[in-house]
Amino acid sequence: MNHSILNTCVIAAVSFFTTMPGTLSAGEQDRSAAAATEFQVYHLVQGSPTEARRMLNELLGAESRNAQLVADVENSDLLVSGSPTIQQLAKNLVQQLNATDAEEL
Repeated sequence: MNHSILNTCVIAAVSFFTTMPGTLSAGEQDRSAAAATEFQVYHLVQGSPTEARRMLNELLGAESRNAQLVADVENSDLLVSGSPTIQQLAKNLVQQLNATDAEEL
């Protein structure tokens, strides 16, 4: 993994988390909790889902306790359950990894 890519992802994560809105209303918390129980599937073109899981876990820091991350090596997928914020970060990370893999081909 290229360190500049990891640095870019860390900068994006810090920026993303520092611009998050304040507290959620009770209804928003309920919707967020329901979304956190659903898994989204992010397909990796050539990268390792295990490595993507490790990177996302690292990027999330303490927030990782509010997420479930599963590396599906057989299908080259990263499955993520968590808030919309966590989902967006996972989506951005996988897009970045897929773009990097495409450039290296």
